[in-house]
Amino acid sequence: MTSLPNLALMSVVDYVDFLESTALYTGIDPFELNMEYHIEMGAISMERYERAKWELVGRKIVNS
Repeated sequence: MTSLPNLALMSVVDYVDFLESTALYTGIDPFELNMEYHIEMGAISMERYERAKWELVGRKIVNS
């Protein structure tokens, strides 16, 4: 099993890029992946979770 990069040190944009690419690779929704990193793994803070969630929403709107 591979280890995660230090998600807390990434910028929000880089973190969301990581979420989207990992989601494409694994077939998991990036919103669910963001939740998993925050709630289940505790790898990111609530603030990072919220900021990433809104960045994902913004990208979804732009790409629609």
